[in-house]
Amino acid sequence: MSQPPLVSVVVTTFRRDDYLAQALASLAAQTVPLAEIVVVDDGGSGSAREVVAAHAPVARYVRQENSGQQAARNTGISHASGRWIAFLDDDDLWEADRHALLLRLIDTGEVDVIAGNFVKFDENGLAAEDYFSEHGRLRPGYWDGIARDPADPVAVVGAFPLARLLPDYPFWPSTLAVSRALLARAGSWDLSLRGVRTEDTEFAFRMLRAGRLGLIWKPSLRYRCHAGNHVHEGLKVALGRLRVWARILDTAALTEAERAAILPRLRAMQSEALWGAYAEADYAAVLDLAGRIGWRDLSFAERGKVALAGLLKRLPHAHRAA
Repeated sequence: MSQPPLVSVVVTTFRRDDYLAQALASLAAQTVPLAEIVVVDDGGSGSAREVVAAHAPVARYVRQENSGQQAARNTGISHASGRWIAFLDDDDLWEADRHALLLRLIDTGEVDVIAGNFVKFDENGLAAEDYFSEHGRLRPGYWDGIARDPADPVAVVGAFPLARLLPDYPFWPSTLAVSRALLARAGSWDLSLRGVRTEDTEFAFRMLRAGRLGLIWKPSLRYRCHAGNHVHEGLKVALGRLRVWARILDTAALTEAERAAILPRLRAMQSEALWGAYAEADYAAVLDLAGRIGWRDLSFAERGKVALAGLLKRLPHAHRAA
């Protein structure tokens, strides 16, 4: 009887056969071949089956009724046999050495979850800056104290400071690989967050809180920017983050130290979202955010915007605020 693969890749797809074909081609081009790829079609027409068949028997096709990306990832986990599960969205691409880099970290026996650097790309080509560098530039000090040997593309980090996941974080779904043992302890993807922007933050929080992190510092993924993803939906992303963190606060058994680190950052996120919602004339969102914060905790300027939002929301044809 053959041994199960060490790493299974779960690819989720929905009516993007052209992108899927490119994603699977990137997996087929790994310098260390993969043994198992599970492609979950989340309620598409079924045409993805032929795309997957071109990579059989390594790649297998599974179809489910449309249930959302979280459910599709969970379906993929249930059909995969690997001791580790790596995730890939159908519009992203693995670099040729990604599997080899994953194996290097797994072989240490000192990690339970792996995240990695990536480069954005679109029809005009690759971004000039990798995302870890961009994130560190925009948030100075973000990587301070995180283990790294500049000469080594991978590092065993261990515990990661969870408060750094707010207001945003650099460990996106297609960069993640998680041991099955950690999934058994910490749980799979949360189905209640279907359709919520940045829902993956909740999953990453649980994985990083319960597991030991390994990082691939070298970009090993290409993240495709296009009209179908959320990179340009600033307010929706901000509101999604707040909903995700509200769920974390409600469901995770946080320590007092964790709450003390998270709550001030969450309050800053709420304030930023409130001003963003006002600027976009989304007065319902302004009032909702004010309710979450509480009138007493609003600044004088925020109270003024909330009062105006209440008035403007009642107008039949409210225009964008000045």
